[in-house]
Parts: sequence; structure tokens; C-alpha cells
Amino acid sequence: SLSFPLFSSQAMEHPKVNPLLATREPRFVYFTAARSLVPGKAAPPQAIVKLDVKSGSVSSWAPGRRCFCEEIVFVPATGGGEEGQQQKEDAGFLLAMVFDASRGASSLAILDAADVSKGPVARVWLKHHVPHGLHGEWCSGSAVGF
Repeated sequence: SLSFPLFSSQAMEHPKVNPLLATREPRFVYFTAARSLVPGKAAPPQAIVKLDVKSGSVSSWAPGRRCFCEEIVFVPATGGGEEGQQQKEDAGFLLAMVFDASRGASSLAILDAADVSKGPVARVWLKHHVPHGLHGEWCSGSAVGF
């Protein structure tokens, strides 16, 4: 696990919360983050970070030096606890495409949102890379005239 100073000059992007709480103040916020801690230096996202805004604690997972994380998606757990009990805010999974430049291939990393620092609970490797794309959007042709 990397150590991240809370909201330092480090690049942290694409914040996500449990979508079931989209209209309420969240306790946990998830980001992709750069490994570089050099002030003012832009760097690609190479880690996934969980911030507990109540306690200020930060946990993270970094897939490797030559690995680059795409924007994460939070998938809430289905079901819940006993009737009348509220499901935990961090009950669910984080999905992230990760490009490994050493392998020349991408994988879908699936992390337990409750414990990001343990790394993926599953990783599905593709035979090729997935092109970098903002917000997971790709277009095979021209988007003119839509």
C-alpha cells in the first residue's frame, strides 16, 4: 500500500462514491491517483485510493510501476443486512481497467470497496490492451452529425 498525504499536490482524479448515496454526503470517496508526489507535476493515474472523509484515513492499491489505471466504477453490493438495517456504504466493488505496459495487455481489476489495500479479489486479463479513454467512452468512427 502506498502512503498518500491527504490532498497533497498529488494528482487525484475521477472521484467516485457509492451511487446509492449520490444525493447524500458520503463517508468514503474513491479516486484514481498518480504515484508522483512532486508538487505541480502532472502524472498518469497508477493507483486506486479510498478516502474516509470522516476519519481522514487513506488506503490504496497500486498495480505496478508500468501499470496505468482507468476511471473506476463503483458497483454496490446487492441485498443488504437484516431487515431494517442499512447496508454499509462501502459494501460493493470497484471495477477498473488497468493497462500493464510490461505485458502489453489490459485487465479488469475488481476490488472490494471495503478494503482497497488488499488489491483485486479478481483480475480478468485480456489478450490485448484497451485504448485509454476518458469515462470509458470509445468511438470507432466519426461522431459528426449525431
